[in-house]
Amino acid sequence: MAKLFPKLVSSLALLLLLCQFGYVACQPPVNSPSRNATLPADEEKALEDLLIKLEWGFHPNISRSACSSNFEYIKCDCTDENSTVCHVTGLDLGFNELTGQLPPQLGELKYLNHLDVGSNNLSGELPGNYANFSTWDQLRVAGNRLTGQVPKFIANWNGLSYLVIRNCSISGEIPPYIGDWSRLKYLSLAYNMLSGQIPKELGDLSNLKMIDLSFNNLSGGIPDSMKNLNLTKMFLTGNMLSGTVPPWLPRKIKDTADLSYNNFDDGQKGEGKLNM
Repeated sequence: MAKLFPKLVSSLALLLLLCQFGYVACQPPVNSPSRNATLPADEEKALEDLLIKLEWGFHPNISRSACSSNFEYIKCDCTDENSTVCHVTGLDLGFNELTGQLPPQLGELKYLNHLDVGSNNLSGELPGNYANFSTWDQLRVAGNRLTGQVPKFIANWNGLSYLVIRNCSISGEIPPYIGDWSRLKYLSLAYNMLSGQIPKELGDLSNLKMIDLSFNNLSGGIPDSMKNLNLTKMFLTGNMLSGTVPPWLPRKIKDTADLSYNNFDDGQKGEGKLNM
């Protein structure tokens, strides 16, 4: 026993060093579910109905222990009620050949703040009960066959930092209330059928770093209010924008501004970071 004691001490010391420098997980993650943490019954049902509605050919049977079953596409927060209750906070369902319409069952997952259903075969309009998602942080529905105009209820999504509704055939005008989304950093509405002018309210998005409105039917000029932004990238390619390119634009874009395939005057063509 005396001979084993120094080896035991050395092993414990090594383990502590590995813990300290992050090579060994010595404590469970904050949001990791315990064996007793379960989903509320209504979230379990909404999740099961959702996957059936989406006609996903492969998915396991959902139970109230779904958050502790290592389903990579389901993200949960299991810190509620002393870590005994989980809530679904994220769904990563992109690139899964999902079909049908965007299901209203998503609206029942009240704690959901991250959704990716991009690059599937979903169709139809955004269901009305998606208006409940005022806590959404990230939404990606790119590469589907959505229809209809931009619904008014997305005004409630003022917690978004990342929004991608790209290549979905949505129409109508870009709503001015997007300027109220003060947390928004990344906005892509490219490859749709949006019309009208770029709303001046976009200039209120102080945290915005990337905007892509390419290949729509936008007209008019670039709002002067956008000089208030600190953008890294701006893509306005393939619209019907016209007039003079604002003189502040080359100085305000840190990386690239692509304005090609529009009807702008050629006064600054090829200058600096502009692609015209």
